Amino acid sequence: MNRNTLFAACFAAALLFAAPAHAAPKSTAPAWFEHKELSYPSEDYVSAIGEGGTEGEARGAAVAQIALFFNTTAEVCNDLLKAYNESQTGALYTSSERTAITERSRITSQADFFGVQFTAPFATGRRVYVLAFINRAAAFAVYEGEIQQNCAVLEQLLSYAEDTRNLVTGLHCAKSAVSISALTAALVKNARLVRNVDATRFSRAESLIERSYAALKTCRESLCFTIAVAGDWQGTVYATLAELLEARGYAVAAAGDEATSTLSVQVTADERTTAAGVFLYANITVTALAGDGKPYFSYARRFDKKGARAQADAYRLTYAMVCDELKKSFIAEFDERTQVELK
Repeated sequence: MNRNTLFAACFAAALLFAAPAHAAPKSTAPAWFEHKELSYPSEDYVSAIGEGGTEGEARGAAVAQIALFFNTTAEVCNDLLKAYNESQTGALYTSSERTAITERSRITSQADFFGVQFTAPFATGRRVYVLAFINRAAAFAVYEGEIQQNCAVLEQLLSYAEDTRNLVTGLHCAKSAVSISALTAALVKNARLVRNVDATRFSRAESLIERSYAALKTCRESLCFTIAVAGDWQGTVYATLAELLEARGYAVAAAGDEATSTLSVQVTADERTTAAGVFLYANITVTALAGDGKPYFSYARRFDKKGARAQADAYRLTYAMVCDELKKSFIAEFDERTQVELK
């Protein structure tokens, strides 16, 4: 046997041993792929089959179809593809030194659909299929629990929002209540989608939602400020505070008898005259009074001396410094101190 014949024989033997003993069996389609309704009946499950080039793509496609059922927007990400009992509490509110309320509800940016689970993937050709499903009974239990917890928060917020003695805090609470109400309404809608229940099942939640919007309307229409400034210079402090309040959405009245809240402002500028010029040492205090005359907010600042050769320039520079500080810090402190804290 020559060299070429020997090489050809060895190559043929290598191919023989490299070949599989028998072809891989075709994968059998799972029951849900061929008969989804039999495996996951619609009276017990919300389900959808997703298709993609990978298992992840197939899961995303399936979740997107379930989102269409709930008529919501689903961002396909790890946070969405999780079981409902893995949800975490999110913080929505800023801290306040004034009032504290315990928040027992889970607040999210949207009314998620809960309890998404997945079957093992099934591949055929180059495509992968996955079935996503939600157990209707389990999801309804989660929705109902979320709704009840939100209702507890709404009742506490409305105790402030419907109290006309302090419309500023009431307005903040009403705005928070409306935000939670919008989420709660979506939760109620989803709960009704996964389970057919009596029309009165969520009457408590629906009543609180209606009251929240009514309270917000009342607070907005009723709340009006008047500003009384002692020690102002050419109306600069008054104009600055009025501009800040109006930019924040509050009404400012020219006449005090139209107001339901008053800002009582005291500005002092201790003047010292020296050979170098005129120097001022300024202070400002702002006290917010509710309709019944009780204070609910205070603000104070003490400033370093500011001077100029001419008296008019010294006052102009000093009051400009006071107004700059108001622009930087007044509304932030006012918001923080007049909002309730939800933990």
